[in-house]
Amino acid sequence: MSPRLRLALVLAAPPIVACGVSASRGVFTANDDAGSVGATFDSGGTSPFDSTVEDAVAIESSDAGDSSAGDAASTVICPATSLAAGDYEQMLNSEAGVRTFQVHVPPGLDPSKPAPLVFAFHGGGENAWQFESFAHIHDKSDSSGFVLIEADGTPAFGPSALPQPSPDAGVVLEVFNAGNCCEYAAELNGNVDDVGFVSAMIDTVEAQICIDPKRVFATGFSNGGMLSHRLACQLSDRIASIVAVSGGSGQTDYDKTPNETLFPCNPGRPVPVLHIHGTQDACYPFDGGWGPLSLVTFQPVVVTIQDWLTRNGCGAGSPTTVLTNGAATCNMYPCPEAGAVELCTIDGGGHYWPGGDTWAGSTVFCGSDQGALSSDIIANDAFWSWFLQHPMP
Repeated sequence: MSPRLRLALVLAAPPIVACGVSASRGVFTANDDAGSVGATFDSGGTSPFDSTVEDAVAIESSDAGDSSAGDAASTVICPATSLAAGDYEQMLNSEAGVRTFQVHVPPGLDPSKPAPLVFAFHGGGENAWQFESFAHIHDKSDSSGFVLIEADGTPAFGPSALPQPSPDAGVVLEVFNAGNCCEYAAELNGNVDDVGFVSAMIDTVEAQICIDPKRVFATGFSNGGMLSHRLACQLSDRIASIVAVSGGSGQTDYDKTPNETLFPCNPGRPVPVLHIHGTQDACYPFDGGWGPLSLVTFQPVVVTIQDWLTRNGCGAGSPTTVLTNGAATCNMYPCPEAGAVELCTIDGGGHYWPGGDTWAGSTVFCGSDQGALSSDIIANDAFWSWFLQHPMP
């Protein structure tokens, strides 16, 4: 964990018991302001990507049958007590102040068996509950059996700026430090350690729920998708694979001459990457260029993909089309399985979470050239299918 994430001791961790060989655990601290809200969300729709909880169980069973995977799984340390099914708001103290995140525990988890953990990050100008209101990921968590964390970013205008609009008004200006996003936020929040924040959240939840360290994943929308790319770069020892939606890499500042590299990307292993993007996205243009909501020049999606092909040791051959469904096309590149790279495009698609609902930032702030909302890919099904196929080696 980055030394810039300074955590104060505010709550003792629950006792833990070994489900096998003892393993070391990082020190963390957290506030647990827990309470189930009992909300139910309806994702709707079907998709070629759809997978169920039986798929997750099958992977766990096959791991147990493999001697090497079984040995690794046996080292997981499970807490003596586990959070019950429900929704919990939790807090961490950091160099950026108190950070909040929402933990959704699906029903039916066996507290003695390691569960998958999925991070889903909101876009710029949103918070966790706003993202959930149009992405509807709780239902996917419940049907597929993974623990879900939806974290809040930091205020886009910094703690010393004017007060943020009330969440009750439906307007929140929060962002993640994903590099090249977003102009004013980058000036004020450029030193926010969101990579360390994610690592601390993993530590926190591992002490509350039995989590499989080989099945910790990240997905996100827009600025949150950009953060997922950064996590693949800088937290590859903890994040198994990623799915980014409508947000490419923010590693490079294209508004400076010469262009400036904002953070290193040297993952310790190939990281499987699925990227989903509409070709008529007006907030993060598919071909790169100026973003009217973020006020920065974005990297072309093809450059983001090419960089991952290079990092993951992929071949020079042409990609193979693995899905066509209406406006959606998915191409898999010639990569080692451990470093698989896939790009799904939605012809004429806009700045949306595919299969979700519309969002005001997409329909109001992105400009008049915004593309359509599509359900030809269901993002929730796509990310879970990808994660089932790409746990940590």
